[in-house]
Amino acid sequence: RNRDELRDGAASLTVHEGMLHARLQAGQDHPLIRAIGPAVHVVDGTLGLAGDALHISAVLGCKVTGIEGSPAIYSLLEEGIPRLAKTLAPARRIVLLLGEATATLAGIGSADAVFLAPMYDRARAATPGFELLRRVAVHDPFTPRMLEQAHRIAPRVVLKVDRGAPEVEGTTARIRGKSVDYVVLDRRGV
Repeated sequence: RNRDELRDGAASLTVHEGMLHARLQAGQDHPLIRAIGPAVHVVDGTLGLAGDALHISAVLGCKVTGIEGSPAIYSLLEEGIPRLAKTLAPARRIVLLLGEATATLAGIGSADAVFLAPMYDRARAATPGFELLRRVAVHDPFTPRMLEQAHRIAPRVVLKVDRGAPEVEGTTARIRGKSVDYVVLDRRGV
């Protein structure tokens, strides 16, 4: 094919624009975009296949530094983001870093916001390839050290959590999405 792909039987993973065009319909009103707020530079500390990073870059027109801890997923990103960048401007603003989120955040300069969306422990109904993604993804939860590093580089930290997840200490806002919530931890109190 014309793209790198990870396969296991009928399940496959590749980097693609996915639901980007559908998500763009909400524009600035999308819960993720409202949670991030205005930004010139966002760090996505749990990049995955870059769907959220593409969305943030497309709507806000900002640079997104994406951190991915899984070597298998990162190898897909190394091929996929440059391929998408040929025809999709938001992909041109994504910078890739391989590494564990907390350690890699420690080496990043300042940003306007850090977005963290770790792999959920509880499986959800999803496309067949999602189970393959769950098998190769990093499953590290939010830790106090991770949040400390995130706040070191950005005043605003946004956590993607399961709907109904317990409150996080320091929450300044909780924005409901269709199936997830976005918890905002903003040191400025905004």
